[in-house]
Amino acid sequence: MLETIDDEMVTSHPDPESLIAIRLDHDTVLTLAGEPGSIPKLLEFAQQAVRMLRAPVAAIGRGLELRALSLDLAHHRALERRIAEALSTVKDTASLGRTVQSLAETRFDVEYAAMYFLDAGTRNLRLVGNKGLNEWEIEDAERTAWDRHPGRVIRTGETVHVHDTKNDPENRSVTSARRVEIRSRCYLPVHAGGEVVGALGLASTTVGAFDERHVEGLKFLGDLAGLTWLRLQEEGRRQTRDRVLVASGDAADLLLASTRWRDSIMKVLGLIESSFRSYSARFIGIDGEAFGGPSTMADVPSEFLQAVAASEAGGLVGNGAEPIPGFDPNAATISTSFVAVPVWVHGEIAGALLVEEINRVRVHDKSSIAALRAFADSIGTTMARENLEGELVHAQRMEAVGLLAGGIAHDFNNLLWPILVHSTSLADSETEESRLEMLADIQLAARRAAELVEQILFLSRKRVIADANTPLKNVIDEAIALLAPSTPGHVTLESDIHDPDATTRGDRTALLRVVQNLVTNARHAIEDTSGTVTISLKRHPDDEGIVHLEVRDDGEGIPEEIRNSLFDPYFSTRKTGRGTGLGLTIVHRVVTELGGEIEIESERGEGTTFRISLPRGEALEAPTIEAAPKPSPRGDERVLVVDDDPMVLQTSSSLIASLGYEVEAADGTEAALAVFQDARKKECEPHLVLTDLAMPDHDGITLTESLRNRGFKGPIVLITGYGDESAERATVAGVTEILQKPIARDDLGIAIRRLLDKPD
Repeated sequence: MLETIDDEMVTSHPDPESLIAIRLDHDTVLTLAGEPGSIPKLLEFAQQAVRMLRAPVAAIGRGLELRALSLDLAHHRALERRIAEALSTVKDTASLGRTVQSLAETRFDVEYAAMYFLDAGTRNLRLVGNKGLNEWEIEDAERTAWDRHPGRVIRTGETVHVHDTKNDPENRSVTSARRVEIRSRCYLPVHAGGEVVGALGLASTTVGAFDERHVEGLKFLGDLAGLTWLRLQEEGRRQTRDRVLVASGDAADLLLASTRWRDSIMKVLGLIESSFRSYSARFIGIDGEAFGGPSTMADVPSEFLQAVAASEAGGLVGNGAEPIPGFDPNAATISTSFVAVPVWVHGEIAGALLVEEINRVRVHDKSSIAALRAFADSIGTTMARENLEGELVHAQRMEAVGLLAGGIAHDFNNLLWPILVHSTSLADSETEESRLEMLADIQLAARRAAELVEQILFLSRKRVIADANTPLKNVIDEAIALLAPSTPGHVTLESDIHDPDATTRGDRTALLRVVQNLVTNARHAIEDTSGTVTISLKRHPDDEGIVHLEVRDDGEGIPEEIRNSLFDPYFSTRKTGRGTGLGLTIVHRVVTELGGEIEIESERGEGTTFRISLPRGEALEAPTIEAAPKPSPRGDERVLVVDDDPMVLQTSSSLIASLGYEVEAADGTEAALAVFQDARKKECEPHLVLTDLAMPDHDGITLTESLRNRGFKGPIVLITGYGDESAERATVAGVTEILQKPIARDDLGIAIRRLLDKPD
């Protein structure tokens, strides 16, 4: 009857003719049946009934609709309240998934329900809620989730609604292993804080099992699940902050109690991993040395460390998907989320702490940077303390060397001078070859001993900062000229000057020693094989105020285990008697005092480069004037020799007398003054006075003052076995020149002749 009634309110049915239908509303029809021939009366009655019943029937319909709507709203409010109450008690992600799945079952009659969340505990998506799956199906679903619809939803943020998996190529994906075949699916993203953090879905073996009602219901559940996930993440961050505070304190205590930061770094990294609950924590030094992390992890380039140091946020965070500074985008890199902060030591980048997650689940931010900085600051402080302690130990060693030098230098040089002088005098009159060789060995041994004392004195006391600029090219040229005669034939000395005008405000002799000691060290590194030592002078690539002086060899390289000891006093890898062990110590001391730095690059079998960075001085307007030719060492003037040591006095007197001079000897200050007064009375006062510095009654400086007060105008030479710490006082007193013991006969003769010939 409903199918035959048209849009009219009243109609008669053709068969039987006595049946009349009255449409009360869309879903309700009233039928009247009468005897044959009563149709006209029935139609009239029906029309009257329509006029009377239309309004009441319409009111009843609206009432029924309102009642149904009210019931739906009450049901919806009850469902919302139930969902809110259920989600408010959730404590972790796993229970969140189970709760949402249970709520989905309450609202929909489904065969399979699941919720996937990105999880730091596994490399795959984690199935945190499910219905209809046994254990092995859950494991397989997690393993393949990234390649199926859950992974697609999380990657793209799109809804996947598949009515028939066999007839929907745009949404087709790999299907996980199941006991039954899935024919329809409905997956929606779970949003939290503007990010897709999971996927909520239903599945069925029936085609077209899900409609728009399911989509709307899943959106509602997904939104609430996302809000709950945010709450769980905030609680997790709070718990992480609490763990970090405790762990950073423990790390600081560990580092404070350690002699070396390397001894505790692995334990500190363990504390970082446990407090962050991360997959890996690493420390990477600026020199490439790394601690922590599995061996399979990618190496971290220095460009990445520089980018971390340059970050205005105090560190870098990444999600593993975007390009990472310093890494080749086409090569293996950090493929998971990470946070990295710099480790600073005395304002310089020393390395970085890098925390990596197992996948891209965890999103690091400024709070992660701040938390990791607590550990980085403790490490940097410990490294700085270790550096300062190392410098203090080095300074203490230098002080010990200075005390040693001050204690033995004078007496030691007094012993060496007679050996050197007498062996030289004997050699002058010796003709037998074997004896000449023995005398030559004696002289060589004495010169080496004198050189040792001189290096000790230089190391402990000599001032290396000069008032004038020293041209470094001239220093290199002089060093090569001095070293070339003693360089073995299998070693070639070369210079590579790219910055010929470079200068620095350093003492020329000190800089010469730096180059000589580095070249000597390089020659030794080449040993018996053919090789080349190259001395380079270059501009700093980034700083015009710095000049680079490099000494490079192609020897065997420096073993890693001895690099920290290279600059220690008396440390040497040479055979006994082949070196003093002070060469690199002097280099370090001079460069440090000049405000420079030393870098060492060495590879076993490839050679070594010592790179010295020095502050650049002002360019010189004119070339350095070459030294005048050496004068003849001989003469016939009168010389007064003063020394309290009888052996040294006799040696000095004989040495000067052998040069043709007329010698007067005095064994102390009082005796010298008496000799001077007597000579003045006889009008034959000395032309030059040569006096020792250290004497028991009065030293050589006091003697100088007395002679000047008595009117002596000639040159006074102070000869000493100590360093030059008395130079200023001696100059003020009137000393003309200071000479170091022991000194060769010809050198002493040249010095005396030069002073005597000097115009007044």
